[in-house]
Amino acid sequence: MKKLLLLPFAALLLISFWAFEPANENDAIKAVIEKETSSYLNRDLTAWATCFAQDDNTIYIGAMQSGPYFVEGWKNLQQDAETEKAKNPGPFKHKITRTNMRISQCEKIAFVTFDQSVSFDGVQGTTDSKEIRCMKKLKGKWKIVASSFAEKNTTVTPRQ
Repeated sequence: MKKLLLLPFAALLLISFWAFEPANENDAIKAVIEKETSSYLNRDLTAWATCFAQDDNTIYIGAMQSGPYFVEGWKNLQQDAETEKAKNPGPFKHKITRTNMRISQCEKIAFVTFDQSVSFDGVQGTTDSKEIRCMKKLKGKWKIVASSFAEKNTTVTPRQ
């Protein structure tokens, strides 16, 4: 009899777990995206690197007002970030605002779109962009496989 009483409780617990898992996954995905941008602007390339799949399929594509930006493969992306840090060591105090975030996911793949606005302390203006991340769950952690952005508006000095 006690086992029969526990069955509905166990079913409710299991249903609750499934109902809340996507929100937890979405929070984990958002945390990786936040870490990727903030650690890059803080020039913490060790933390930034943990956000990526780090393989030959890793790709980064940007449409900037100063021209296109394209890096394929983790080693190339890491080298590009190190070169950028050498030219502009930072860290940069910043404020990031993300809106219109949409996350589509299934088991180990996520597709994310959002609008992003970045402002920097001591600099007039913002950089506004439409962002896309394709992510993959590797060893239980969400990692960025593809990152792309298109600047909609920038009123700060473009990347040199």
